Amino acid sequence: MNEKNIVYGRKPIIELPQKSLGKLFLQSVAATNRNHIAFVNENTGETLTYGQLLDTSCRLAQSLTSYGVTQDQIIAIASDNHVNNFIILLAAFFAGIPIALINPKFTEC
Repeated sequence: MNEKNIVYGRKPIIELPQKSLGKLFLQSVAATNRNHIAFVNENTGETLTYGQLLDTSCRLAQSLTSYGVTQDQIIAIASDNHVNNFIILLAAFFAGIPIALINPKFTEC
């Protein structure tokens, strides 16, 4: 390998944890009151607590892996913005599955 073509950046100012985003969220929720509201749908007033978000996301992550969805596949969500999208997003993070969010209202580049 030719080392002269490798560019090295500065060391990070802060040490970043070597954990997945899902694990960081789990730790954060564990330190928070599960009954606190995590999301509110502005249009409908529907709410989702951290406990509901965590419990539902974990169940979905287990279901995805039991159905055979792997880290080599991508989950795509084609939906308007909704509080339930975060359940799918976190489930994918927990299972280590890549995810693509698609908003059907954005039809032009």
